[in-house]
Amino acid sequence: MSKDAINSTSPTDKRSKQSSTKTPTATSDKLLVLAVGLVDEKYAITPFDVEHETDDQSPLSKAELTLLNQSQAKFKQHRNGLEQSLQALHPIFAGRLYREKFATFEKYCFALLGMALPEDQMNRLKAKANKVTNKLGNKS
Repeated sequence: MSKDAINSTSPTDKRSKQSSTKTPTATSDKLLVLAVGLVDEKYAITPFDVEHETDDQSPLSKAELTLLNQSQAKFKQHRNGLEQSLQALHPIFAGRLYREKFATFEKYCFALLGMALPEDQMNRLKAKANKVTNKLGNKS
């Protein structure tokens, strides 16, 4: 079933209607990149959307709207925990404090923190992350 999608077409936010047959996709293969760094002695956490090339502003279905509201509420409930966790990991990463026992931060996280994903999924996500790294490297 087709529905009208409204997409932003310019910085002045002119919108054009476009037909869309998009349905929600599984999120397990979606890559969310969070940059964590110190800015003026405070941690800054910045998300990067590396999955979507266009600005899709199509209307949400009732199921998507429900999921959005539930997810936002859950995020607000657990936000401090996420921020504290990322702030705790940053000095370990930045100072390579894992280096005595692990060659990479990734291996440290997998071994000690149980952050492992299935190998095939990890390989797909690494390929996406490498594309992002290459794009960021070409912009500087």
